[in-house]
Amino acid sequence: MQLRTCTFGCAINGHEHAQRRSIGRGPSRTAIASPYSSNDPNRRDDAVGRLVGLFVVYLFALGTLGYHLSTPPMLVALLWLGGYRRPVPALIYGLGISFGAAFLFEVFLKIVLPGGFWRLNIPW
Repeated sequence: MQLRTCTFGCAINGHEHAQRRSIGRGPSRTAIASPYSSNDPNRRDDAVGRLVGLFVVYLFALGTLGYHLSTPPMLVALLWLGGYRRPVPALIYGLGISFGAAFLFEVFLKIVLPGGFWRLNIPW
C-alpha cells in the first residue's frame, strides 16, 4: 500500500498544517500569520492604538501634504500593520488603490480631493 502525501510531503491521515497553510497552488505560496493573531488582549490593544495613531497622523498629513502624497504611505503602513511584509507589492497596492480611488472620486463623482499646501491635483 502506498502512503499518500500532501503537497508539503506530510502524510494525509488527518494531518493539519498548523505552521503553513497553502494559498493557491503548491507549497511556494503560504499564508501570512498576523502578528496580532494571538489571544493576548494587550497585543490587540497595542494594534488598535497603532491603527488609531496611523489615522491621526494621516488626517494631519492630509491637510498639509494633500491626498496624493499622504494616502499611498498610509495604505502601505496599514498593510504593514496588518501583517503584510512584502514592501514592493505593498507599495504597488498602495499606489494603485489610492490613485484608483482618486480617479473614481474626481472623474466619475466630480469630488475634488484635498491638494494640500502645494495644491497638488491630477488633471484627469
